[in-house]
Amino acid sequence: MKEVFDILRKHSLFVAVNLVLVLSLGGWLIKVFLPVKTNIGEFASKEYVLEGKKYNLLVADTPKKWQKGLMNFKELNGYDGMLFIFDDRDYRAFWNMNTYLDLTLIWIDGGKSIGTTELPSIIKTKNVKTVYSPSFADTVIELVHK
Repeated sequence: MKEVFDILRKHSLFVAVNLVLVLSLGGWLIKVFLPVKTNIGEFASKEYVLEGKKYNLLVADTPKKWQKGLMNFKELNGYDGMLFIFDDRDYRAFWNMNTYLDLTLIWIDGGKSIGTTELPSIIKTKNVKTVYSPSFADTVIELVHK
């Protein structure tokens, strides 16, 4: 009888450990692959003029907002995209993790465009794609493809 209880105890530990692993992994998968509702109200908006064209943009001007960006947005009604205002000039990198909108990034330094880069949604790429500014930039605009 003791042997039966030893076997059950060993299997119970195995089941418990695997259950914890599955629940942890399941939580991570849900967080990564299921969109989270994003509140536009978290961001201020601003009209931005670049090369004579006006854009109505949400503003990301803090590290927390830079990190969040347009992740988890399924649509962006009433806005053309997002304006990232940085405290310094540096090389910039953006990725499409949890980004469900196709974007054009406009890299800006000192108020002048220094280049553009296409960043397809994670839905199109199926893998995370990272794009980089061509040189130092202090501002980046993400424009949503309409």
